Amino acid sequence: MRLLILILFLLMALQACSFSGSPPPEEHFYRLPDLQAEKTEQLFDTIYLKTVMAEGLYNERAILYVKDDSPLEVRRYHYHHWLSAPAKLIQQQFKTYLEVTGMGRQIVDQRMQTQNLEISMHIRNFERLTGQSNRVRVTLDADIYLADPLMPAVSKTYQLESSAGSSMHDTAEAFGQVLTGIFNQISVDLSALKKH
Repeated sequence: MRLLILILFLLMALQACSFSGSPPPEEHFYRLPDLQAEKTEQLFDTIYLKTVMAEGLYNERAILYVKDDSPLEVRRYHYHHWLSAPAKLIQQQFKTYLEVTGMGRQIVDQRMQTQNLEISMHIRNFERLTGQSNRVRVTLDADIYLADPLMPAVSKTYQLESSAGSSMHDTAEAFGQVLTGIFNQISVDLSALKKH
């Protein structure tokens, strides 16, 4: 009998919680801003852009953050997500960058016999930093290979940080700016490659 009373009490408590009147928090989804890049000279005919690689939490859509006072702990926002996983966002943004700037006549997603260049990237950091100021940090490892024969030309880590404002919308804008900055650095290295 006592067990029955306890079960009824728990059921009534759960029901009261479900009718508390407060709606569940709204989920928010973010995309990267439209790319701002200028046309340059065409450096290569065909560029093979391999799938951007990521591990662990960077394969998920939740926006990640790190507090200044605990820099070794990576956390995720529960109601703020990217529209796609960061690797896919970066892949599409870099492909667009290469197309808009005209660095390659065609950008392909599979190896071809006629390609001039092969680029692979791996995400090391893609998070919001919080504390005294809000900022974003992106770190990408990039390996660039010249084709015919396939030989390594550049193996480099690119990292940039930028202030992010107070809102998550500002944060998405800042991620877009930082990625464009990294892509500009990569394009400088690509230009230097072509001149050799």
